[in-house]
Amino acid sequence: MKKTLFLLIALVLTLGSSLKAQTQDICPDTKIPAGWVVISSRSCAGCCNSGNGVVQMQTIKKIDNLPAGTTLEICPGPTPAGWVVVSTRACSGCCGGSGVVQMPTIKRIDNLPAGTTIEICPGTIPKGWTVVSTRTCSGCCGATGDAQVPTIKKQ
Repeated sequence: MKKTLFLLIALVLTLGSSLKAQTQDICPDTKIPAGWVVISSRSCAGCCNSGNGVVQMQTIKKIDNLPAGTTLEICPGPTPAGWVVVSTRACSGCCGGSGVVQMPTIKRIDNLPAGTTIEICPGTIPKGWTVVSTRTCSGCCGATGDAQVPTIKKQ
């Protein structure tokens, strides 16, 4: 019984520290490491050696270990390799922005099986994928008017 309890406690501690390591706060002047994206930011007084100043601390998330098909809302910025933008939402003041920013939802598409189809926001078609159809959508993906939203298929 003691051995089982010890193993259970060890497992919980390991999972807890593993999950915690998947997101972390960093100072705004810190380079985002490869395999991570910014998912939010918050004002922090006195952080990052700012004295009495306020800085926007960024919360980053490790994404290179997430399975194919995972979706995640991130702060505006470059779309990571192996991911596509599938939608956006308008958000006032999100990610430290002044005014309304378009928060992209990204989906991991590398390692998806051949024949998979997915509707994405207009933009670059990933290598190994082809457009199989498009639809007109008013206001989709942050467009101010009509957007031609493609459905792509993995070859």
